Amino acid sequence: MAEIAANKTDSTIELEREVIRFTSIFAHDLVSPLVSIKAIYNLIESGRFNDSNKSHKDLLHSSRIAIERAEAIIQDLLKTAQSGTSQFSVNLSDCSLNQLLTDSCRMAHPAASEQKIKIITRLPRNEIIATADKLLFGRIMDNLIFNAIRHTPPNGEIVVSAEVVDNMGKISVSDSGTGLKDINPEELFTVFKQLNYRDRGLHRGVGIGLFFCRMAVEQMGGKITAKNGREKGAIITFSIPAGGCKNET
Repeated sequence: MAEIAANKTDSTIELEREVIRFTSIFAHDLVSPLVSIKAIYNLIESGRFNDSNKSHKDLLHSSRIAIERAEAIIQDLLKTAQSGTSQFSVNLSDCSLNQLLTDSCRMAHPAASEQKIKIITRLPRNEIIATADKLLFGRIMDNLIFNAIRHTPPNGEIVVSAEVVDNMGKISVSDSGTGLKDINPEELFTVFKQLNYRDRGLHRGVGIGLFFCRMAVEQMGGKITAKNGREKGAIITFSIPAGGCKNET
């Protein structure tokens, strides 16, 4: 084995590392939709599912969104394996930011409810039209919301908000957890960098999800930042190009 490794070029070793890194990202991103799918399965198995119950219908709808996202993630993983590269494609189109955010919050609702956490959406009344890759956007939101759920105590809340600032759709996800403490916000978006904080009890994960978020946001022409909340918790904000708000008719 040592002889085989010695025969590999630096570029080959680096490519293998990149593929492993991206495989980790895909596996990480499958967790969120699977949680939603599992919730509806548990409800059906218990015999309590009632298709006339609005919350149950919403749960069923969120599981369909979750299945579509899981399928997209698996397809991206297969494309990465077939191409031998660590790049993912970006398919931009004009879309309703309000609807994308609503779908993401719905999908996260089962996991939040299990932890007695409330998800609050603060969206403008007029529809925001953004230029985004719908699937990548969904994965970004899944990472941010489920990350917030993991760091919010029971009976806490998560707020998802959006607005248009200087032709950019600005999306924020804030939680009521312990915040970043003295973690360098920039290191949150560096893969595996968060492991450095384990010994000090400041661990917020391994950085795979937020690393992906930064790449995806930048590929869509935006940027992402993190900071402590004014009183408590953490706030992660990202922006993508937006054409403004469409007035309701």
